[in-house]
Amino acid sequence: MATIGAVAKQAGVSIASVSRVINGTAARADTEKRVRAAIIDLGYQPNSAARALKVRKSEQICLSFDDLGNPAYVSMTRGVGHVLSSTHYRLILSSAFSSVEEIVKHLETMGRGFADGLIISPIYSDPRIASLISRLRIPVVLVGTLPEGLDVDNVHVDSSSGIDMAVEHLVQTGRTNIALVNGPVTTNPGRRRKAAFEKAL
Repeated sequence: MATIGAVAKQAGVSIASVSRVINGTAARADTEKRVRAAIIDLGYQPNSAARALKVRKSEQICLSFDDLGNPAYVSMTRGVGHVLSSTHYRLILSSAFSSVEEIVKHLETMGRGFADGLIISPIYSDPRIASLISRLRIPVVLVGTLPEGLDVDNVHVDSSSGIDMAVEHLVQTGRTNIALVNGPVTTNPGRRRKAAFEKAL
């Protein structure tokens, strides 16, 4: 198995120069060309685990949804994957959050250096979830309702306005027997839609 030392020797450069090329930091064009040629010729594969320990980064972004089969989440996953494809980060998927306890366990894992960034859509509200997210030392993007007092980047759909517009349209077209087909009201989205529907009527 080829080593970084063998790559450096074949390319005629120092190990530090090889490391700079691998890590994408400043290196002369001719040096980078020789190093990459040596890497291909020798079949060198950097040890990601060892590198992660050295630089204290996992080079992983975790995307966490309750159901990755949801069409909306499939589109988001493709979008995130497309953006990360031009970087050195890997996309890690995590799902099946059927309870608050599972989300809490997942967030505790995030706090142990599992990933360098987290995109999460917790469908349940619980003080433990907000507390754990606030203590994470990695960038977080929360998709969905942002718990009060939690200062992280947020992307959400205005379900209330959507319900208002739908009910208003139905009323204006003469409908009087209006029903809402909703998801579980134990989840954040389901609870928001139900409240907006009842208010609109």
